[in-house]
Amino acid sequence: MIVSKAVLKWCVMVLTVSYSLSIESIKANTVVTNVEWDFITAGSWDALNFSGELPSLVFPSARVTDKILTTNASGRIQIIDYRGVTSGYSVLAEASDLVEGQGDTLPIKSFRLSVVDSSGIPGVTDSIVKGLQDVEIYKQAGKVIYGQGNTNGFSISGEISAVIELEANQQPKVNAQYHGTITWTLQDVM
Repeated sequence: MIVSKAVLKWCVMVLTVSYSLSIESIKANTVVTNVEWDFITAGSWDALNFSGELPSLVFPSARVTDKILTTNASGRIQIIDYRGVTSGYSVLAEASDLVEGQGDTLPIKSFRLSVVDSSGIPGVTDSIVKGLQDVEIYKQAGKVIYGQGNTNGFSISGEISAVIELEANQQPKVNAQYHGTITWTLQDVM
């Protein structure tokens, strides 16, 4: 159930996290390390909140002929829920265009996230955070995890992976570094 941010202003949190990708003509194993963090908050989150830094995505450098790009996130989604209710929550993610310094946009066909349930964490047997697989997030908000009704307290997702598929008939600019943002939205499920 999608909840309007205006109606539940107190329980919606939006954060924007930058991600980047470097396109090179020869090297294929160079890692881009200059990920920028921009936090944008909306509403108040006294009872339901993201905890700690959100995962960052840094794609390895790719050749101009590569059409499928994959990476694993450097962190996990962490939530603190002190509402004392049994309604659960959802986390949505939306990826922007990837743009390089001269304004060229990476020709993205699809950007998908997959998140492992919290039971994928060693020592966790009861998964109260459910991850979803192959969720399309390119220029649209997609639900990537949800907390079941018993998620009171601290919860953490399992590992996160991402896949970008580029348009088949277009090539990215050579020797360019592309940057974009992922907007994460935490919302109450009532």
